Amino acid sequence: MKWNDPIVEEVRATRERLLREAGGFEAYIKKLRTQELEHPQRLLSKDDLKSKESIPSRDN
Repeated sequence: MKWNDPIVEEVRATRERLLREAGGFEAYIKKLRTQELEHPQRLLSKDDLKSKESIPSRDN
């Protein structure tokens, strides 16, 4: 008997959609790296994660 988890299925479907839209895995990684360079303020370092005060609000 196969066990199905709707959340896992949704995550897998979303992953496949994102990869397909980007043109494959390598293209998706390239897209993510480009976004990181365009929006460095959205990235967190290990030190940021240690301090709650340094985590930016999503409202900004």
